[in-house]
Amino acid sequence: MDMQAKKALMADMYTNQNKSLKEIGLALNVAPTTVWHHLNRMGIKRRAAHRRAKDVPYSERRKKQPRFTHEQHSEMIHLYTNVNKTLEELSMIYGVSRSSISTWLKKANVKLRAPSRRRTSVGYVPNPRKLIINERIIKNASVDRSSGVSWREIASRYDISVSYIRRKVLEYEANICI
Repeated sequence: MDMQAKKALMADMYTNQNKSLKEIGLALNVAPTTVWHHLNRMGIKRRAAHRRAKDVPYSERRKKQPRFTHEQHSEMIHLYTNVNKTLEELSMIYGVSRSSISTWLKKANVKLRAPSRRRTSVGYVPNPRKLIINERIIKNASVDRSSGVSWREIASRYDISVSYIRRKVLEYEANICI
């Protein structure tokens, strides 16, 4: 098919058959922008956005279906406020992100709990990573380090990060020297 025949077919498909640029491009094995370029050079104007779809008006195509029912939203609010479920737990239950749960709760005027507090049904549970180590552990780590044990071994022995135990031992040794 020569180029003139392709252009005529493009014009016919767009004006008479009401095909979209994408559909014409797929049929003729060209990019939609190429179709638009040729139609534009032939003086054919693009249809308005709401006229591009064949049967469905633009406003109807843009409407999103609600992801959850009103009952599910009510249940989500109940689980967060009364059962003390966390945003992470709700996100796993409903299969959406934590930020989506947070947004829905905010839209429902639910006051969100502070993110730093981890709640359970028994109340506040401290973060296990913020482990307070006592002076005896620091002294033992200092002795181990002076005898040539690596920071990594010391940290794994006490189940603490390398940077944390190193910092605490260095602070301890600095205080002894003063």
